[in-house]
Amino acid sequence: MPLPPRPPFRIVRDTCLVAVLLALAAAGVGRAQGRSPGRAAPPADDLARWRASQEEKLRAPEGWLSIAGLFFLAPGPNTVGSEPSSQVRLPVDAAPPRVGTLSLREGRIGFELAPGVEATLNGQPARTGELRPAAAGPARPADVLRIGRLALQVHRSGPRLAVRLRDPDHPVRTTFTGLRWYAPDPAWSVTADFVPYATPRRVALLNVLGDELEVASPGVVKFTAGGQALSLVAFEENGKLWFVFTDTTAGEGTYKAARFLYADPPRNGKVTLDFNRAENPPCAYNPFTTCPLPPRENRLPIAVTAGERDYPNRWQPR
Repeated sequence: MPLPPRPPFRIVRDTCLVAVLLALAAAGVGRAQGRSPGRAAPPADDLARWRASQEEKLRAPEGWLSIAGLFFLAPGPNTVGSEPSSQVRLPVDAAPPRVGTLSLREGRIGFELAPGVEATLNGQPARTGELRPAAAGPARPADVLRIGRLALQVHRSGPRLAVRLRDPDHPVRTTFTGLRWYAPDPAWSVTADFVPYATPRRVALLNVLGDELEVASPGVVKFTAGGQALSLVAFEENGKLWFVFTDTTAGEGTYKAARFLYADPPRNGKVTLDFNRAENPPCAYNPFTTCPLPPRENRLPIAVTAGERDYPNRWQPR
């Protein structure tokens, strides 16, 4: 049987050339996307997305930047409104001169609205009632009293009760200029040994206002960085290990009071501490927030040049 005619050399050459170009293009796309087919995104891409989400949450209308006031109530009734004499003073462009009263009695805060003022408590119309702080067991968020664009919530600062004002139009939020970070450095993702306590301990921390709070600690982590053997006391928050720490960059490139770091629970006695994800507490941007200070054991004697840098444009009350 005669063999079929062979295609001209030019057609074979051009077909092979097209195949090679297509393969190179596919490889280029994979490199441009930072991954190859079937593989997860590399850590650098994941870190960039995490950092972007941090700023997005911060800028949200209900984020930390929306806190526009912190008021510690005197026992008995406290006036609320935009009048300059109000004990809980609201912005004049968002509230009438007299909104009502907040009354502190025996560790509980009640409210009563002035005639003609409309508000909702947890989404339902209300004129009088109680504002409860958040609770841990069973878990319950703080009640929200909304008056127009404003929201009032009870907040605990150590043993003291205060009322937080939220206003998405406050300059703390509207003038925010963005987060600043150190360049990613894989060397600052370290593996630590988790050393649990025989039983979890209650650790007393001070916050930036000098109020004392107690937090649970399951143990400590031990690791090496900067050529030194180091350790950090771990706390627990929302299923993660939480570290409140400073290092020698505090006040010299990073926020002076503290930085936070979260890590997944230990596996086989090991914890990954990725200091590229070290973040500022809300107090770095907002003077109306309360944040814990690190215990003495968590003041690292090295410069951690990773994670979030200080925010230079913190808004201050006049």
